[in-house]
Amino acid sequence: MDKIRAIFLVLLLFFSLSQISAQERGRDSLVTLIYASSAHLEEIDGVSFRKVKGPARFFHNNTYLDCDSAVWNVLLNEIDALGNVQVIQDKTSLTGDRMKYIVDSSLVQVRGTLVSLFDRDGNVLNTHFLDYNTKDSTARFYRGGAMKNKDGAVIESNEGEYISAERKFRFFDSVAAYTDSTAIKSDEITFLSRNNTIGLGERTTAWNGENILFTDEGLIDRDSSIFHFTRNGYILTPERELWADDMTYWKERECAHLVNNIQVTDTTQSTILFADDALYKKSPLDVLLTKNPSILSYGMEGDIPDTAYVASDTIHFYAIERCLLDETMVSAALERRELAMRDPVGDSEADAQRKHEAFKQAMKRLNTPQGPATFAEKDSLEKAKMNAHSGEAVSDSVPVPLDSLPSLPVMAPIASDSSSVVVADSSAAVPADTSKVLFVDAWNNVRMFKGDAQGRCDSLVYTGVDSIARLYVEPILWSEEKHQLTADSMQVLFLNGKLFKANMISNAFIASMEDSTHFNQIKGTEMVGFFNNNELCRFDALGGSSLNAYLREDSIITIMNQKEAKIISARIRNKKVERIKYIENIKNNALPVYNLPDEEQKLRGFVWRPELRPASKEEVCNRKVRVSQRYKFMEMKKPEYIYVRRFFPDIYNSIVSYVGKNEAEPAEIE
Repeated sequence: MDKIRAIFLVLLLFFSLSQISAQERGRDSLVTLIYASSAHLEEIDGVSFRKVKGPARFFHNNTYLDCDSAVWNVLLNEIDALGNVQVIQDKTSLTGDRMKYIVDSSLVQVRGTLVSLFDRDGNVLNTHFLDYNTKDSTARFYRGGAMKNKDGAVIESNEGEYISAERKFRFFDSVAAYTDSTAIKSDEITFLSRNNTIGLGERTTAWNGENILFTDEGLIDRDSSIFHFTRNGYILTPERELWADDMTYWKERECAHLVNNIQVTDTTQSTILFADDALYKKSPLDVLLTKNPSILSYGMEGDIPDTAYVASDTIHFYAIERCLLDETMVSAALERRELAMRDPVGDSEADAQRKHEAFKQAMKRLNTPQGPATFAEKDSLEKAKMNAHSGEAVSDSVPVPLDSLPSLPVMAPIASDSSSVVVADSSAAVPADTSKVLFVDAWNNVRMFKGDAQGRCDSLVYTGVDSIARLYVEPILWSEEKHQLTADSMQVLFLNGKLFKANMISNAFIASMEDSTHFNQIKGTEMVGFFNNNELCRFDALGGSSLNAYLREDSIITIMNQKEAKIISARIRNKKVERIKYIENIKNNALPVYNLPDEEQKLRGFVWRPELRPASKEEVCNRKVRVSQRYKFMEMKKPEYIYVRRFFPDIYNSIVSYVGKNEAEPAEIE
């Protein structure tokens, strides 16, 4: 008995090993016919065929192949199947009208009026031509196909593939997609079903509402509605164009994080923003620039391009609806504007001094910096009272060789000019003022460049309510390398988009280089400059003013003219001081320059700082401006979804109605 059992075990082991060996040698060629209505062998021209009538089921590579009938070429080891064709492997299935299964290659070719692939995640791929490898569990379609996922997103292309192990679809050659109210065209798109993400290839263009997006590489996280562009990111809105090497865009909130080689072109403000790191929000507009930020403000001065550059460590560029502004801040800004519009000297020379004292105190109160990135000023303010005071005026018609001040290198204001407060009518509801008011805050190491004018300060604040730019902490302005302006703080007022007035507040100083060792100098507690077409036409030195001016004889400096007065007012024409007025407590002295000690030639507080002056625009902004792509993308045709129309006609109309039709209807598919 034990002997028989031993022989049986040996035979069983031998049989098992033989089966394993046979499977290892030719398992790809072993096909099992699990069931059929009938099956018989025929020989035609020396070739053996097995004819199978169904319904029938074959099994190979863990794959079931179903059909109504089949012809099995024994020599070539190929199965041609017809009718209700279905391929089932794990959680992937294919259906069609007919198929050819090349057994030795593990390749099933499914064809038909409609060939469909269903994956484990509820995605459906429809086409006419699909090849499926039962060994690798991969599919490839060609001559057009479209996929729809379980929540209605669609992707189509001329060719593509499906990799079951990775739960991944790839589409290439004329790819179009529609997902989450966004139309997309690309050279290649990958859909990862396992994490619901869409990978974007080269030349990807997406239309989302009023926005157009572009990248050469990126990813869409559909669960969070986040677009991440990693190469040549671009966003076009009705008002702006955005570029960055790396761009993360939150579609629902219309905001973005931009990294490296950033450019934001704002056509409504005639402004271009640069940085290597930025946070952007479309509405309300809010851009925070860090890592080498700068602003380019462009325009025309007559027929000549007029561009200003501003740079600092951090720049905040934002706009707020007028109705949402803090009324305390608005009141302060409007009062500041009202005061800045006044002319203490020009109104009446008799009361100039009293007016100046009240003006000075009010400006000090209203011009106090509120810190970087201020959205609302919180100071509680009272109106300054201007009282009359008598004085005396003396006119000096001797020309002083002092050139005019420059047009200051600060950004032009927004087009709307808020100069009045809207008072509510108690008898009728007043609609909210939703006009946008621009703000710009720049802080730490501010540099400015504009034509022949340059500037530097610690921080700059521009408020669109009053159209005033304020410069804080040791501001310096230069013109034509020869002229230098300094004060504790400065503010510049714009009117109708042009420079109108500049106030140099506390310890104001103007120095003009006569030669390498001699400097014309004007000093005052405050100084005010008036501009016509962005050129200085008058300046007033207020509150204990002093002037040192050199006179030449036969081109040689011989005399230094010293003047002192409460107020010194100068009229300028053709960049030359034409007439000077001295008001109250006037002192006059003329000193030969020969052997005059150097310290006596300089007013107290004089410092010449040419080393701080930005010598070129590249020292402020060395960025290359990208050319607008607006018209290129506006003229680009949206996807036509020719395969969606064929394979998913039930959703085609709804997609096209949202995306919008092109001028020409999509061509019919052959």
